[in-house]
Amino acid sequence: MTRKDIEAKVNERIKVGTAFSKNELMKKYLKIYSKQLNTLEDNVITYAKKFDTEIYNSSSKLYKIFKYIKTGKRFLDNDVLWLIEKEFMESKNKLSIEYNLREASFYIKEYEQKKDLWLIVNASSHFRKSNNSNKSIEIIEKINFNEIKDKCLKSALIITQGGAYRDLKEFDKALKNAKKGYDWNPKDYHPCTLFGALYYEKHEYSLGDKWYSKAKENGAKSDIIEKEIYSIYKKKTGKEKEKLKEHLEKSDSYYAWLL
Repeated sequence: MTRKDIEAKVNERIKVGTAFSKNELMKKYLKIYSKQLNTLEDNVITYAKKFDTEIYNSSSKLYKIFKYIKTGKRFLDNDVLWLIEKEFMESKNKLSIEYNLREASFYIKEYEQKKDLWLIVNASSHFRKSNNSNKSIEIIEKINFNEIKDKCLKSALIITQGGAYRDLKEFDKALKNAKKGYDWNPKDYHPCTLFGALYYEKHEYSLGDKWYSKAKENGAKSDIIEKEIYSIYKKKTGKEKEKLKEHLEKSDSYYAWLL
């Protein structure tokens, strides 16, 4: 028996009349006929459960996506957009981590072939998003910065490593990276936003504001900065959170999420 056979039974039940939805009936019938399910289909369903995802319809887009990614290939761009839109791939959930690990692996392999250090910047970003900030730091530590003439590239590499230090709460190391990045490329906003975030993490909000202001001068969009501040605010607790709230309420900017 396949899932399509079960779906046919469910559709027949719906035609006759039922108070249950199709998904509810599928869930119920899948339990009844679980031992008779086709092995390939059952493997896809089981695979999806590893990512805390339930699939009830073998003809659904979700089933087809998991059948594809089960092969170990990179996620397709359109599938990623759909998964994000349908909230299956929220930040740092299991599916998002799997996606970012595969992307990081892809960029590392591309770098080994092409020796383009911008690919390391991409790999580092994906390692960070997959909770592997140590790996991000490690791959950049192997780079000889004295051999790099492109200051924009040098800055991008040191800043993404600084972001990884920030993930691990090694703020002093991250500040050193932010300074190097800014010295190499003072017109880029990324070193400035890193400085801003780090000073906010260290409760030095006025200094953080100065750097965020500098980031805006260098082209950073306000929503990028607000998203970062919101992320920091969410993680704070107790008196620290209250102090940050007081600071933000006194600022010229309006943050709806403070209400």
